[in-house]
Amino acid sequence: MTASERIKVIREASGLSQAEFAEIIGVTRQAIYLIEEKNNIPSTETIQAIIDKFHSKPEIFFDTEKT
Repeated sequence: MTASERIKVIREASGLSQAEFAEIIGVTRQAIYLIEEKNNIPSTETIQAIIDKFHSKPEIFFDTEKT
């Protein structure tokens, strides 16, 4: 699972729209859309905001599957 997919899972599990989620972490709704739908790589600041606001573990954002 990619960081983008994990972010979408966190947002949906929280019952938030993209706009609500974006407001909580301090980015635009467009930024969340681009991360979730276009698989843009989230900035370290965005990941840190999600970790802080949603009490997520940092390691969930890293793909640990071996290819």
